Amino acid sequence: MAVIATLYDRYGNVAAVSRVHPEPDYLGSDDDTFFVVSVPDKNQVSEITDYTVIAESEEYAAAPEFPIGSLVLLAGSVSAYIGITRYSGRIITNLIYATNPK
Repeated sequence: MAVIATLYDRYGNVAAVSRVHPEPDYLGSDDDTFFVVSVPDKNQVSEITDYTVIAESEEYAAAPEFPIGSLVLLAGSVSAYIGITRYSGRIITNLIYATNPK
């Protein structure tokens, strides 16, 4: 898990961005933990007036969801590839016959 803090100045410009890996890194949805966000440049601290904090989970990012259309397209593409490579001789012969009728 990572926590990303974006710190803003009084004009709404990004003054600093900090990334923290809190311990423990396996928090549940109702859990909380303490963490410290550091600012790399001490001169920036006096300019910070607002912030946003985002928590990222590697578990959530590791399980992508595929729509059914993508799975059907993938299965069709693989089947077509196998069919073309396995029966390429027959396909070429039939194409030559279809384009040059006697």
